[in-house]
Amino acid sequence: MNIYFCNIDLPRNFTGIEVATINRANQFVECLNIIPTILTVKYNHQLNERREELYKSGKLNSLVKILNMYEYFQEADDNNINFNVQPQSEINDFSNIVYKKVVGTENFKVFNKDGDFLFYYVCDDKGNLSHINYFKNKIVVKRDYYNSNKILSKTQIINEHSQKIEKEIYYNKSGKVCMTCDYNNEQGFSIMNNIYLYNSIGLAQAHFNTEDDLIAYWIDKLIEGEETSSIFVLDRIASYINPLKNTKSKNIKKVAVLHSSHIRGGKDVMKSPINPSMKPLFVDINSVDRIVTLTDTQRQHLILRFGNESKYVTIPHALKKMSDIITFRKRKKNKLIYVARLAPEKRHFDAINIISKVKEEIPDVELHLFGNGIEKKKIQQLIETKGLQKNIILRGHIENLEEEYLDSQIAILTSHIEGFSLFLLESLAHGCPIISYNIDYGPADLIDNEKNGYLVPFANSELFAQYIVNLLSNEILAAEYSYNSYLKSLNFSKENVMKKWKELINSLNLEEKMRC
Repeated sequence: MNIYFCNIDLPRNFTGIEVATINRANQFVECLNIIPTILTVKYNHQLNERREELYKSGKLNSLVKILNMYEYFQEADDNNINFNVQPQSEINDFSNIVYKKVVGTENFKVFNKDGDFLFYYVCDDKGNLSHINYFKNKIVVKRDYYNSNKILSKTQIINEHSQKIEKEIYYNKSGKVCMTCDYNNEQGFSIMNNIYLYNSIGLAQAHFNTEDDLIAYWIDKLIEGEETSSIFVLDRIASYINPLKNTKSKNIKKVAVLHSSHIRGGKDVMKSPINPSMKPLFVDINSVDRIVTLTDTQRQHLILRFGNESKYVTIPHALKKMSDIITFRKRKKNKLIYVARLAPEKRHFDAINIISKVKEEIPDVELHLFGNGIEKKKIQQLIETKGLQKNIILRGHIENLEEEYLDSQIAILTSHIEGFSLFLLESLAHGCPIISYNIDYGPADLIDNEKNGYLVPFANSELFAQYIVNLLSNEILAAEYSYNSYLKSLNFSKENVMKKWKELINSLNLEEKMRC
């Protein structure tokens, strides 16, 4: 039985979903001796380079393949493709061309002898060409993307008036057109349609009305000839749920994983609107064989609202490794940690206001904020307005936070909503007591109140600050909570979590045998 983890992309800056996918893939290999395949459906002209980085760094087991839909149709999906076609230039006469380097970047602009702006070359920080923007009367009208082998991979035709993409042309490893598509921009956002695939001699061999149809066709090609059922684990539900409904193969088992709350805009688990990214699933929950929740609380809420109890199974995220226990005194006194995107739902303003209250009793308290996001400037401004520059430090994105966890006395979370929170799980694993708003979902499954941390009623900043002061002022209690955090983390060892995945796979196999 082949197992596919269904994602959108593997960008350099992972979200929690990509992290969870990569971790699970490694743990399937290590604990279950099962080698899954990761699928992505977003065009990424630098995926081959990214794939190599993941393997070389050890972040992803090299046995795990990453297959991308666009690479498949471009005949570049063998993970180690060597291109023989050399890049071509639209410039015939270089004598009248002027290059100007863009200060502070590896990019440069190209002008003709009359000073007309022709091209803008965009390069990565290593100087490798990413894409070229072509200008007409100072307006972008075309864009060429180059892959990590410096070969033309995709061309975008851009409407000079609306600046919306009108058409895309994709090239195979021989430089021939292998796919084209149009875009409908009438509703304010771009929708791919009128998609054609071409054979080696340039003849159209397939046509699709939507990207969902294209994905379904690709999936059918991937599993063509497989004799046993394939299990598709949907980490990105919205991108795969409809294509999987439309595949020709019926030899498929589908498992949807809920990485976040299934509701938006309210606390009423029975009536609050469904999270838009999950609507396609809950329109017809029978379109999948199982729905995996990360917490049992969410599972119970789903049963209350939708029934069908046997459809749901709880499997939390697993820890990559268990941390060694260190004595609490080795941690930096009065240091707190919060790891999250700098986004509105993470409510960093609450954290700032809480630290402002804590500072009144513990002047040298330090909160280290890790992460980047759209709220960075607003957060920095509020820190400065409240005079907390020495108490709250914006650290940005750091790849390896192990030393930071081990150096912190408390982890805090002021988020409005979560799916599970890998940050809290890592905090437990490193013996860091947690203080968090008691929100759906995750904190109540990770925090045993007044044993390894505190659950605070949502938005009660006064009580939140009081709990921080209590722990920072009582090292014996904090050390006890730290030890209990280590113990709690054992429930989330990769061995324990992978047993749950094994049970799920076995149950799906049994159902398939009974069906046959």
